[in-house]
Amino acid sequence: MAISGGNVQMDVSVLDGLIKHTPGGINRFREAVANAMRDQVADSVTGPSPSEPGNPPGLVTGALHDSITVEQTGPEQFTLTSLVGYAGFLELGTEKMAARPFFVPVFEEWYTGKMLDFAREADLLRE
Repeated sequence: MAISGGNVQMDVSVLDGLIKHTPGGINRFREAVANAMRDQVADSVTGPSPSEPGNPPGLVTGALHDSITVEQTGPEQFTLTSLVGYAGFLELGTEKMAARPFFVPVFEEWYTGKMLDFAREADLLRE
């Protein structure tokens, strides 16, 4: 099954497999994925500043890096966000500044194969 939102499309067959084989551990897996994604997003904003358009923003004060959070927002849902008001402008760009995406590239990577690799490394899939 595929779920799409915005420009990101997610194949949830990996999660469906995990639910089938590890019904009690799926929430722990979701939390581990969310935390690993948070770390990857935060790590992507540690390069030099200013960054080139199309690349993640560079590190200036560390506020953006430190603002990346994950929180459980439902029984089976985790939300990854930035708590600084300018994060959306960096991610999407503005009329005067090209985008410096740092969330979407990580989401695309996870939902086009990295989640499956993560599940295999955790020995959660029986193929």
